Amino acid sequence: MKSPSESREAAKKFRELWILSNESEVGGYQKYWISLLADVLGIDDAMGRISFQIPVPTGKTTKFLDAWIPETKVLIEHKKRGIKLDAPQSGHDGMTPYEQAAEYDAARGYEDKARWIVTCNFDAIWIYDRSRPLDEPQKITLSELPKEVHRLSFLVKSDVQKVDSK
Repeated sequence: MKSPSESREAAKKFRELWILSNESEVGGYQKYWISLLADVLGIDDAMGRISFQIPVPTGKTTKFLDAWIPETKVLIEHKKRGIKLDAPQSGHDGMTPYEQAAEYDAARGYEDKARWIVTCNFDAIWIYDRSRPLDEPQKITLSELPKEVHRLSFLVKSDVQKVDSK
């Protein structure tokens, strides 16, 4: 793990890279999360600690959740830039990104239940604390990331009980 000041500096570089990026959801979200974990938060073996495109049987079909960090029980639903994280999506039966992620979580076994659900669209990260289901999500924008990066420690530390508010 990086020191707080190292993480803030790395978050500035991450922000500058991704604020200008025109990566698509399909082509870019894996790079985004690996870079956030490795370059910004400083974890070793980021690629070994996050899995992508996890199959989830849902009724008659199999769907794929975008990313899963088993060590910290974080389920990530990543959308393309410009998608509103609180708006129903036409391609997903009118569900919001969170509802889509929650559906995936509900279809998984007990050992694989998410402690945290994260939705992201490259420009914003919304954090849902599954132990506090009535709370509003914690929100971090890409532009705020350097000063808010400490709030992402739950991604790499399994002992985090609550995401710090601003």
